[in-house]
Amino acid sequence: MSSAASQHSLGDLGQNARAIEYLEQALAISCEVRNRSNESVSLGNLGNRYAEIGQSARAIEYCERALLIDREIENLEYRGRTIL
Repeated sequence: MSSAASQHSLGDLGQNARAIEYLEQALAISCEVRNRSNESVSLGNLGNRYAEIGQSARAIEYCERALLIDREIENLEYRGRTIL
């Protein structure tokens, strides 16, 4: 891997780390105010970010939690997106 490609990969990891940090904050706020729909969105987005950095088990965990909420609140739109 070239130095430029390596730096780009590290930059991507840094961006994902920052995104994960913000999504964790959004998740905490959604839980605090009991907004289940936003909680599901945050969980799904966290799952996507963890998948991007190769943490498949963690990604699946977050997506499964999002799917449970989507089923609970009967959110068909996000349930379909989470399954994909």
